[in-house]
Amino acid sequence: MIKTFDILLELENKSKNLPFSVSQNDLNAIQLNMTILKDGIPLNIAGTTSARIAIKKPGGLSVIQDCEIVDSYKGKISVILSTQAYAEIGKHDAEIYLYEGNVVSVTSTFSYTSKKAILDNGTVTSTNDWQSINDALIQIDGNINRIENADVYTKSEADVKLTGKVNVVAGKSLSTNDYDNTEKSEVAKVKNKADTSYVDNGLLTKVDKVAGKGLSTNDYDNAEKSEVAKVKDKADKAYVDTQLADKAKQTDLNTTNANVANNTSQIASLTVNAKYPPNSLTAAVGNGVVDDTAALQALINYCTTNKRNLYLPAGTYKTTSALSVPAVQGFQLRGDSNRGTTLDPQHNDYAISLVSGSQSYVFKDFSINPQNATYKYAYNGINIKDALLCTVDNVCMFYPRIGLTFEGATYVCTTKMLYIYQFAEKGIYLKSNGGSVPNGNRISIQFVRGISQSTPNSYGVYIEDGKVNTFTDGQISDCDTAIYQVNGSRNYYEKFWLEHLNTSINILAGTAIVDCHGAFLNQVASGARLFNNSGESTPFQDLTVDKPKEDKNLKALWMFNEGSGSRVLDKSGNKKHATLNGTPTWTTDGTWGTAAYFKYSDGRTITIPTNTVDWTQPYTYMINHSLIAGATPPATGLYMFDGVGNYFMAGATKTVLIGQSFIGGVLEVPAFVGVGRYGQPLTGKNIYSFVYVDPINKTIEVIDPFSHVNPVLQMTNNFTIANPTSVHISGRAHVSNTNEGNMSMAAFWQRKLSRDEVFDIVNTNGRPLSSFDKNVQLGTTLVSPNGSNYKITVNDSGVLTATLI
Repeated sequence: MIKTFDILLELENKSKNLPFSVSQNDLNAIQLNMTILKDGIPLNIAGTTSARIAIKKPGGLSVIQDCEIVDSYKGKISVILSTQAYAEIGKHDAEIYLYEGNVVSVTSTFSYTSKKAILDNGTVTSTNDWQSINDALIQIDGNINRIENADVYTKSEADVKLTGKVNVVAGKSLSTNDYDNTEKSEVAKVKNKADTSYVDNGLLTKVDKVAGKGLSTNDYDNAEKSEVAKVKDKADKAYVDTQLADKAKQTDLNTTNANVANNTSQIASLTVNAKYPPNSLTAAVGNGVVDDTAALQALINYCTTNKRNLYLPAGTYKTTSALSVPAVQGFQLRGDSNRGTTLDPQHNDYAISLVSGSQSYVFKDFSINPQNATYKYAYNGINIKDALLCTVDNVCMFYPRIGLTFEGATYVCTTKMLYIYQFAEKGIYLKSNGGSVPNGNRISIQFVRGISQSTPNSYGVYIEDGKVNTFTDGQISDCDTAIYQVNGSRNYYEKFWLEHLNTSINILAGTAIVDCHGAFLNQVASGARLFNNSGESTPFQDLTVDKPKEDKNLKALWMFNEGSGSRVLDKSGNKKHATLNGTPTWTTDGTWGTAAYFKYSDGRTITIPTNTVDWTQPYTYMINHSLIAGATPPATGLYMFDGVGNYFMAGATKTVLIGQSFIGGVLEVPAFVGVGRYGQPLTGKNIYSFVYVDPINKTIEVIDPFSHVNPVLQMTNNFTIANPTSVHISGRAHVSNTNEGNMSMAAFWQRKLSRDEVFDIVNTNGRPLSSFDKNVQLGTTLVSPNGSNYKITVNDSGVLTATLI
């Protein structure tokens, strides 16, 4: 009976198996069934040529034994242990060695224990043991007594007695009367002769032989012998029945084998594994060292000729020239994943180029990434030329000069999950060829990013010419221009997020329809036309559909552009005017020019009305400021005090979100939460903070449109000060606050701003919400019909005064 043990072995990590034990007397009965895993998933070991188990015994010696690969695609191997693997009592450690060419992979270790057996060489069969042992002892005593009382010779006496004696010779006895050699010779002559009585008695059972008969007179005659001859080669009935049954089984087996062979042939006809190709082809290595160009090109030629697909297992495939895909229908080039399979172009051409006339090609699940820095920004990604119904799906391109090119009569092609990182010139390129232009293609991206906004003549999408092409989803960023159309008709750009650009959209000729967020730094040449879903747009219009309304529930807005005095007007119209305390100091070194200087250490602080918002309900505050070099952030932030010792503060720097409260004698200072706001410096101009405070849920949150998740600080205690006696927006009111800077803008909303709204404000060309600036003023200048300028002002009694200036 076979004892089986199932074992799971991780190739890279530690395995977890329950301990098991065997008996040292087991013989060919221990079978280990092992599954090789990688991160808990059965590993395909199809390339493994052999497997062996190495076992370290308790005494320190090792045993190695061959294993059987049971199912390579599921990583299953098996072995029946030899007795050397458990003959020694104690703990045994074992591991599996997988051999693939000159590569040997070793799994994690597992252990088992060999237990001592009851049966061994000293064991006797159980009988009436006491009586048998007693009788044996009595017999031994008698033998000893006889030996002690017997007559014996000494050695010298024995030697005398043996003098003159000879050794026995074969054929002689021990007597001196034995015959001599001559007599022996005579005897040898008759030793094979029969005794007469023996012969006479034997003849009594014999008969004379008759021709055609045997030795008996009752034997059959020649005629009967002839009949027997007719059936002597015939099989009996049982034999025939057995053979016919086996024949039926063989027929069924042959049919099954034929079906298996047919199915195997059909499967083989679909996909060729680049590392295990048909015998006539050279396998690709995929180790990033060997040049796989010739092998891959031969495989592509074979697959396109024989209507098969090509699979590139995980690995890095070095190429030194472009891979050219012949013009056929239905070819697929697939990798293991967009990070598992990598093409490594070490040349300045396209990594993959389609020959004109290709149809229904699929390129899926791999990346293109030069491992040699020499070819970064030098190679091009994929060129699809004069093709129909081709697909690029889940492909990543790193550091190309040009990422993806659609050239000439390329129609109705599709991309999905396209990722192009740090292109040098063009991320996506629609190129005309001999009067033919790409038409009706749908290009869905995930991420298209250049090297930097400061890289001149770098374009996320560059359309030399094209018609009715749709570009959708994802983000285009960090280049000179996101979308650059030299010529084209009815190309549609939708659902893009555009950022870190000098120009969002530049249309030189033709028409374009745009529904993108952040598309407000646009250029439209004379004769070109730009539309959004609501109709034709002006060149510098924000083309975001359903534009967020940043003025909703706006409770206070301070521009800090008064330039003199201690009062900062609330431009929202809600009369929540701010106050500059200490000696008011104005500067022209703000984000947009005029700004108010603050410095707590000498009393120059900024306070706002205590009823600016309902502090018991959620609110958002925004601050734009500049920090003086050397200041320690956060120089600004919300700080409120109730006059009896309770306070609450919240602020954010580029790197951390800070909150603190002291309510009812309980101090709460939670750990800072990391943030990364807007890609802005710690010091300098144009530093934004958007902080959302939710007193109900006791949270403080940074609203960051460039982060996947807003950083949130969870407070434990109630931090609401419903009726503060003072509210500062220039930081904590404490003499230890030595920070200083220039305040350029601040605002409060009685709600949470969306990321879209924050994005709009941060990316406004000029001062955001500037339409409110003219609504509320301390004074204004009017021009009379004859050209005279009059400044109109109003006093606290509401009396208007016109002063000629």
